[in-house]
Amino acid sequence: MNRIGASVQPKGDVHLVRHGETDWNRDGRFQGHSDIPLNKKGREQARHCGRLLAGLFEEPARGGGIPVLYYSPLTRARQSADEIRKIMANQNVEAKPHPALTEVSFGNWEGLTTHEVKDEFPDHRRERKKDRWNFTPPGGESFAARAPEIGNLLASVDRPTIFVCHAGIIRICLYLLGAADLQSALAEPISQERIYTWSNRSLAAQ
Repeated sequence: MNRIGASVQPKGDVHLVRHGETDWNRDGRFQGHSDIPLNKKGREQARHCGRLLAGLFEEPARGGGIPVLYYSPLTRARQSADEIRKIMANQNVEAKPHPALTEVSFGNWEGLTTHEVKDEFPDHRRERKKDRWNFTPPGGESFAARAPEIGNLLASVDRPTIFVCHAGIIRICLYLLGAADLQSALAEPISQERIYTWSNRSLAAQ
């Protein structure tokens, strides 16, 4: 179960960006499919990521065609993508929503904090600790269930590509790409102020 995924090898570089902060992020609430907008800090974080990406694509080594940017249809990711596109205006980024990048659903847990989940769903919480990859929250989805469609999207990458998405989706990507074993991918904190770049079978964080 802790093996390296390495099941998908895209033909172009993949840049993974987590959306900026929302009030629910700030309060430690499960978001999932709940459509929560960015707060002021989140918009600035998105602009920061845009500046990082603009710097990356100014380097000749990041060539290979005009980059494409796929974003989750959820508001917080779309708003982040909008901020990034403004910063990258000179790079002619093609941007479009992609349903596969929608966050993993936490079902009945959405809107609750970790402490509230422990109080209201103690058995499920213990079950999740045993197997986070396959665990399905009541009314929600497992990471494992979402992996095939994300794997298909990664496999379709044939030029420099940016994913503006969510922590859960980035975790799945890291595992499928072979950048982390399963345990590490599901436990690693995913920053809202960094770019995770998969290039030449290696991961770098900017």
